[in-house]
Amino acid sequence: MTLSFQVVRYVANIGLTMALARLIAPADFGLFAMAVTFTGLLMLFRDGGLEAAMISRGHASEHERAAVTGLACFYGLLLAAACAAAGPVLARVFGEPRLVAALLLPAGAFLFYGLDVMPSADLLLAHRFRTHAAVEMVAIFTGWCATLLLAWRGAGYWALFSTEIVSAASLLAGHAWAARWRPRFSRSWGLARHFFHFGRTVSFNRALGHASRNIDNLILGVVAGATGLAFYSKAYRLVSVPQDSINSPLTRMALPLLARLRDTPAEFVRAYRHFILTSLALSLPGVAFLLLSTPQIVAIIYGPTWTPVVPLLRLLGLMGLFGPLLVSAGWVFTALGTVDRQLRWEVLNVVVLTAAFLVGAHWGVAGVAAAASLGHTALRVPALLYCFRGSPLRLRDVAEVVWRPLLATAIAAGFVLLVQHTTAPGHSVLAAVARDGVVLAAGYALGWIAVPGWRAFLRHELRRPAASATTPASDRTSLSAAGTH
Repeated sequence: MTLSFQVVRYVANIGLTMALARLIAPADFGLFAMAVTFTGLLMLFRDGGLEAAMISRGHASEHERAAVTGLACFYGLLLAAACAAAGPVLARVFGEPRLVAALLLPAGAFLFYGLDVMPSADLLLAHRFRTHAAVEMVAIFTGWCATLLLAWRGAGYWALFSTEIVSAASLLAGHAWAARWRPRFSRSWGLARHFFHFGRTVSFNRALGHASRNIDNLILGVVAGATGLAFYSKAYRLVSVPQDSINSPLTRMALPLLARLRDTPAEFVRAYRHFILTSLALSLPGVAFLLLSTPQIVAIIYGPTWTPVVPLLRLLGLMGLFGPLLVSAGWVFTALGTVDRQLRWEVLNVVVLTAAFLVGAHWGVAGVAAAASLGHTALRVPALLYCFRGSPLRLRDVAEVVWRPLLATAIAAGFVLLVQHTTAPGHSVLAAVARDGVVLAAGYALGWIAVPGWRAFLRHELRRPAASATTPASDRTSLSAAGTH
């Protein structure tokens, strides 16, 4: 049910993107991308990591809950002030005075996010994933409707900056209503010391992860200007949509379930394999579809003005295919409470990628796109090896579930390429995209069926994890004994 909401969101997002690309000029999108480089970083601190701390802990007293709520609201006030104060600084860095007033809108969103920490965590801890997803979908759609209306009225970049504050207010209202939550505050922050320290590390990890994904935007904003950055950010966003649409809801489900299973190692491993298989099986064909029908998809979604996005999207394709592997490492770090080890990895990740982007910048936008794809992909396996140390997970657990969707995607891609090369040109753009989509879906299904034992494999991997299952000591090393609880 949660993933079905994401399908609706994905389709609606494509429609919104198509409309906004025709209503708003590329330079306005570039202005928004300049701001997002900073505001996106602040958004990672919007709950101070307190929601992840609540989920990892699993329970809290009423006094602790009140202290955490007060601390989260204090974070919201600090972030709102920081966002508003950043306007003049970014305006000077990028030479865009319009950023001074535009950043006041996302600044207001942080006030709502601070209040939303507790009701959102309550829904996830109660495993009310469908309710949580429904509220999020309604909030996002509300923000999109406001953006589309403003864009239609000629508001330009103001329409893009309004999305966050409208969505944040709707999200708080929906979560508070669904959880029957009433705010209760406390300034006894000593009771929230554990949550503060855990959340602080989670926030730093998010910030470093955001830097590794956005330092390329900062470099291109200086080297290529607003228009070049707009083309790159659109290509990056498009290749990330399949995995983001799937991994966001999976993360909300994976964290509380994996945290609950950390003392039953065999069930923990099987649940992890369940989630990574779901992520890859659903995202790989989506990325393959983007890469196989790139010119037609860009023409439909963005229009003829955005033709330079085509080669950039293809250069970023390798990163899009293996993105879920990095997300899954974050699940393990948070569920096992080893976020301090994750912090050390994220520092290394930022250093390596920054060096790659600086080298790629010598070849302009295309060079940075190639550096992003190669750099992110090369770090996937080392990240998993480091993450799995001290846990019952092994690299073979990933390999055993990854090769089937990879093979099925390769078979499907072969069918699409064959049809593209044997079919005479002359089809309309929409007809060509529809044809490729149908062939890819059929080929993907055939790719799964062609592998012997696929039914038994899926029955084993996708059955519901048993939280009460017990595990022999010889089966897997205990997480508590390994020092990761």
